[in-house]
Amino acid sequence: MFGKKIKKRIDIEGMMCNHCTSKVENALKSIDGVTKVKVSLNDGCAVIYSKNEIDNKIIEEKISSTSKKVTKVEEI
Repeated sequence: MFGKKIKKRIDIEGMMCNHCTSKVENALKSIDGVTKVKVSLNDGCAVIYSKNEIDNKIIEEKISSTSKKVTKVEEI
């Protein structure tokens, strides 16, 4: 039986260029359980896919480590 797949959208302030999105993408990929990451500079957000529930605090800490700010996290 397959486990539930989780998808979260993270709204992020402070991404100004492709270098910024790359740093955010790498930070999110480093979270245990994350299977896929899509970061959009135009939309100012990232979408992560995971096999298990990831605490929003962990997501916020990883993004904060890139000098960006999370404004919202929601499961979609």
